[in-house]
Amino acid sequence: MRIISALLLISFFLLLPLHASVDWSYSASGSVMGKPIISGNNVIFASSDGKIYALDSAAGKLQWRVDLGGKTSIEPAKAGEYIIAATDAGRIAALDGSGKIVWEKNTTRAKSITALGSGVFVLSNASVSAHDAATGRLLWSYNANFTDYFSTIGKTEGSIIAGIGNDIVAFEPLKGNMLWRQKVGTIFGSRPVATSGAIFFGTTDGKLYSVNSDSGVARWAFQTNGWVQSTPYASRDAVVFGSNDGNVYSINPITGQILWKFKTGEGVWSEPVLYSTNGARIIFVGSHDRKLYALDSESGRLLYSFASSDWIGSPVMLSDSVIFGSRDGRVYSLSAAPGCSFDNPVDGSLIGDAEMELRGRAFAIGGVQRVEVRQNGGQWKAAVGTEDWSVFLDTATIPESVMKFECRTYGNDGRAEDGPLYSSSGAVKSSDARPLEMTISAPVEAEAGKPFEVTVKNSFGTNLPRIAVVAGDKIFEGDSPLQVTLGLSGNLEVKKRGYDTEIVPVSVKGTDMLLYGLIVIVLAGAAWFFVLRKRK
Repeated sequence: MRIISALLLISFFLLLPLHASVDWSYSASGSVMGKPIISGNNVIFASSDGKIYALDSAAGKLQWRVDLGGKTSIEPAKAGEYIIAATDAGRIAALDGSGKIVWEKNTTRAKSITALGSGVFVLSNASVSAHDAATGRLLWSYNANFTDYFSTIGKTEGSIIAGIGNDIVAFEPLKGNMLWRQKVGTIFGSRPVATSGAIFFGTTDGKLYSVNSDSGVARWAFQTNGWVQSTPYASRDAVVFGSNDGNVYSINPITGQILWKFKTGEGVWSEPVLYSTNGARIIFVGSHDRKLYALDSESGRLLYSFASSDWIGSPVMLSDSVIFGSRDGRVYSLSAAPGCSFDNPVDGSLIGDAEMELRGRAFAIGGVQRVEVRQNGGQWKAAVGTEDWSVFLDTATIPESVMKFECRTYGNDGRAEDGPLYSSSGAVKSSDARPLEMTISAPVEAEAGKPFEVTVKNSFGTNLPRIAVVAGDKIFEGDSPLQVTLGLSGNLEVKKRGYDTEIVPVSVKGTDMLLYGLIVIVLAGAAWFFVLRKRK
């Protein structure tokens, strides 16, 4: 049986379905961890296979692909009508809207690029340099010559901000004059972003820094328990970022005080993005636990999540769609709302004959009307609840196999998920699955002949349906909480298919009085019978 279960698990991961309400997906031949950019009707992204891809944003169809050689893990930039791309081998190229190379040049190993106005700014091992976006002409260069860290370059409205070793440096965009330089922790992947007179970035000492845009003087630093490689999302209301400690944090941009944090399963390198529509404000952020999370921007509450098969990169919003890449090379476009996701079962878990309580979350603009769930492509079944939902599905008659569960959401605004792909979670039906545990609540003492409640719950705290309580020769069956009546003290045997049987002792009071009453009734009956015989 264990061999069969192992084979089923292998087939599960080989046939792992797309998760989430997917508008479209596309597979590149290398990882896609950088943030895509939007250019006209196209989504542009770089892959570690050395290529730049352009996909139609509506259908995900390939429009063009350019091979730059080397590894292009560097996020492209948009400068006017041009797309600027670079490789870690030092090749820089400007592409037009059709993917044609307008100009290209070589430099030392490029690490990060950004664009401001008509200028393209490149951070490499040896320098920070500025180039004309239309011609590639060198405008200025600053000798960086720093240790080989994966530092980044960003911008404010009037300056270029570079992380150089342990320093953050501001340059005047047109002439390259240094405006200021301040020592901070080492910047490793976190691109400096600016808003409301402040610059925000993360470092390898586990801090998110806020410095003054005009001077670089530190305003505050927020400490986490892991490297901060995530580029933050910054607004007047909050700065949101991820840490290698697995948390997503929201920080007050003025005081540096925490507003909320949300725990994911692994480190978070992704740059968060805000989706705002009709009063709803959602933060989308990816994690190395293979999920894209939709979080309420005010509270950090999980609204729902999307699952991929590998680490998830930085998302970008396009109208009502969120687009992001993954380390497995897939690029996804998902409808931001409505949506639902599974908390249980966890992908790849073994399940037995116990009824499955499918649980999850759902979100829709204006509220969720209902959620429906199906098993292995069968009939849809209404779940209980809305934003937090659950439903029991009977799996006892299903043979050992890979099982797929799907959910779909209907919103109060009339919008609904209409497929063809839905949020899903997979599990493996196997006889090797261990019985589940139940929690039982029953009184230690009870009155003879008087009913009392036996409450039986699963690990999620949900009352279980269709339970059986055996007391001697009596069997009580029904949904928890179940009414039970006893005449004598003894053990209750609580049973449910797929669960460990539990024994609960109950002491019954009033048993002696009941016995005496029965004796009196019997004696009275005997006396009456004797009197009647005498009269005859």
